[in-house]
Amino acid sequence: MRRSGSSKAMAGMQDKYSLGGIFRAYSGEFDDAMIKDISSHDDVDYIEPDFVVRTSTNGTNLTRQDNVPSWGLARVSSKQAGGTTYYYDSSAGKGVTAYVIDTGIDINHEDFGGRAKWGKNFVDQMDEDCNGHGTHVAGTVGGTKYGLAKGVSLVAVKVLDCEGSGSNSGVIKGMEWAMREASGGNGTAKAAGKAVMNMSLGGPRSQASNQAAKAISDAGIFMAVAAGNEN
Repeated sequence: MRRSGSSKAMAGMQDKYSLGGIFRAYSGEFDDAMIKDISSHDDVDYIEPDFVVRTSTNGTNLTRQDNVPSWGLARVSSKQAGGTTYYYDSSAGKGVTAYVIDTGIDINHEDFGGRAKWGKNFVDQMDEDCNGHGTHVAGTVGGTKYGLAKGVSLVAVKVLDCEGSGSNSGVIKGMEWAMREASGGNGTAKAAGKAVMNMSLGGPRSQASNQAAKAISDAGIFMAVAAGNEN
């Protein structure tokens, strides 16, 4: 939803969101009567519940990694069944920042070679990955041994707790922060170099999340989201 002029609605508001010129919203706790009142305003597009989201489980100048430790690495660059070599550009993601919106990252893990750092925590007071999922995802994105882009810079955006769950509004808050960081605060990715985002998490369909993702895409930032993990 966008905004409401009701002072009572403002009293229940907890967070505001603004991503580009596309998505403006707020979240909070409201009773049924207040929700009905808010929805009656012409400048409110829609209202939706704050769902719980969870981790998703279940060329030229090429460099080669032989006998790769992960089946998936070989599949990325080889059409031959049973291949065990991963071919990748020698730049290996250097100059690119990947924002991993998840449970956090173990930034001191040796596989990251000092390329991982903490960005922002939206779920608790522990700047650590107490679940492990975010570190696993970051390893797939840019780990030295298991990663696709072995030279990328990794930024932890923590939106899920030790149990691997969090609120949809918290996830959107992480998306908003990452977009501003990646765009240098002016809404365009060109201001701060190359950036990508990854969200390996899932929950019910959310129009708010979709609009936030569109705002990020429109700003020129690539976003990868998990799909196909549920039946």
